Amino acid sequence: MAIITRIGATVYVRQGDIAPELSVEGASWNAEQQQVQLLVKNTGQASARPGINWTLRRGETVVATGTVDPQGIVAQSDRYFSLDDFQPSQPNFGSGEYQLEGELVWGGYEEPKTMPFSTKLAIDMPSQSVQN
Repeated sequence: MAIITRIGATVYVRQGDIAPELSVEGASWNAEQQQVQLLVKNTGQASARPGINWTLRRGETVVATGTVDPQGIVAQSDRYFSLDDFQPSQPNFGSGEYQLEGELVWGGYEEPKTMPFSTKLAIDMPSQSVQN
């Protein structure tokens, strides 16, 4: 018996003067997974790995804050980013209108690129799950 191992690495290469063009298209509540999802679109000619710093507000009250580790989004596509560290059992969370704010962060450590965003989010939960 012999064991053969293979090791691989992903290498991103850009040829020419191309760049990602990221935008936040909106946010939605995934009731099945109990998650807030942020839709990010890349209309540029290059892929990117944005991370997200975010804050969820209900009126003036901060309901939750968090980060999303960088994840890839290829050129000319879109992707839903799940705010996994958000717990729907948090105080002040229930059906209603929210504001999701934050920034996308991508690029190198020396000169990271950032893009602030702010989008409305409507959540409709069954009445037995609503907490005041």
